[in-house]
Amino acid sequence: MKKGPDLLDTGPLVSFLASGLRHHSWTAEQWKRLRPPLPTCEPVLTRSGLFPEMEGPRSDTLFALLQRGVIHVALSVQEEQADLRESAGKCGHW
Repeated sequence: MKKGPDLLDTGPLVSFLASGLRHHSWTAEQWKRLRPPLPTCEPVLTRSGLFPEMEGPRSDTLFALLQRGVIHVALSVQEEQADLRESAGKCGHW
């Protein structure tokens, strides 16, 4: 097992939860190698819930992962906005 990502993003989260997606099997194998808790942020959770693939039981699974501490909100956009703005300016995003 290795340390988890610096910040879990929407794509890997949705791909892990939605078994009908093209890269689900590969993503599920990668998750087995990671050590929880996997840090994420509120926008990732919000975006993940907007994918049609996440309707029904998958959204329940998302909240179960949060409740069990497999994923956790490690970055508050509200609290970290100055650092995020600086980082975004350096990489040309936002």
